[in-house]
Amino acid sequence: MKTSSVKLAPPTIDKPTAWACALTNAATLPGLGTLVGGRRVGFAQAACALVGFGLSLGGLLGHLRVWYDTGEMPREFTASLAVALVGLGLFGFAWLWALASSIRLHRQASRPPLAPESDDAAASHLPPRL
Repeated sequence: MKTSSVKLAPPTIDKPTAWACALTNAATLPGLGTLVGGRRVGFAQAACALVGFGLSLGGLLGHLRVWYDTGEMPREFTASLAVALVGLGLFGFAWLWALASSIRLHRQASRPPLAPESDDAAASHLPPRL
């Protein structure tokens, strides 16, 4: 008896779905389009994007809090600004990772079958009858 699990191939998608997944990855949440495309790595991409967004938002709010408390814009590099930049970098990494997944989805996407020619169109390619 074999106890190892069989690794299943990811589902095949068509080109329009691959484009929708790429647009979702680029414009909404990195990783969400990858999940729609049937790839589980989208969970990690979305988690990186959300953590990066949270860090950058928290760092920006901390920097604005220092500005509000002191009454002037901080001239030095604060810890909250460093957190915001780390979060921005993490979100950028997740976005690029999702972009690479979108390209991979496009390469693996199947093209829709061509519509069969009608009899009239096929007959127009034949030489005339004598």
